[in-house]
Amino acid sequence: MRGKHGWLGRIGKIIAATATTSFIAGSATLLFSAYHFQQTAPLGVLGNVLALPVVSLIIMPAAMLGLLFMPLGIEGYFFDAMGWGIERMLDVARLVAGWSAGLDAHPLLSATALLIGLAALAWFAFLEGYWRYAGPLLAVPAVLLFGFAVVPDVLVADTTQAVAIRTGDGLGLLGGRNGSFAVKVWSEQYSEPIASTASGMHCDDQACIVAAKDFSASLVTAYSAFPEDCGRNQLVVTHLRAPAFCREQTTVIDSDDLKRGGVEWLRWQPAAHRFDIRPAIASLNRPWRVLQR
Repeated sequence: MRGKHGWLGRIGKIIAATATTSFIAGSATLLFSAYHFQQTAPLGVLGNVLALPVVSLIIMPAAMLGLLFMPLGIEGYFFDAMGWGIERMLDVARLVAGWSAGLDAHPLLSATALLIGLAALAWFAFLEGYWRYAGPLLAVPAVLLFGFAVVPDVLVADTTQAVAIRTGDGLGLLGGRNGSFAVKVWSEQYSEPIASTASGMHCDDQACIVAAKDFSASLVTAYSAFPEDCGRNQLVVTHLRAPAFCREQTTVIDSDDLKRGGVEWLRWQPAAHRFDIRPAIASLNRPWRVLQR
């Protein structure tokens, strides 16, 4: 009974150690995964615990034995066993992924959340005692208060004709195709569908115009539309080169802007009556880049 209890206790310690390690590692990488990929793994600890027997008892021993018996030419049996174990590990991953269906979040975090997470990790790593837990615990409300990024009102693709604009019905296309690469990326990144046409959009052979909640925007496709549309809308988007007078009258995103900055992110500021604009490429200058003169 003592031996049985000893084995059970040892197995329990292994499971607890695996769960603890998985929880710490998952917590440490959570913000990075959410920031860069908008992906989280809510049941990652459970998946690691369930896969532990397969990894420890089949995959790793089979890999080691396969390497040892490789000079004798009989490593195939062990590598086949290793492959079988990997398939079972993938089965566990699919099972846990099915359990977490609907639980996976797609948070849109700002760089502030990343800085908060780095500070919390440093606090936890370098301090000892119970005070080390204060950093991660304080990071949670800090991220909830200051770490979420704002969503755009307008997105303009640089290499396609895609232009998405937010109206009362959500994001819709002012130009471009719904199945294009840029539109798919935007929909996944901001976790919302993008309609094939923006609500309330009106088009002719020169431009497409849509009125959002606090501003109106025009997608100009002919030079003849600039004189009228630049004076009537808060935003003019075009893949042509806009004339100088248009920039004096309204906010403009034209071919030069897209070529220089890539995808354009715009957010309307009602109080200031203007757009915040964030190009994907803020600057082409890098410390290692030699500028031609």
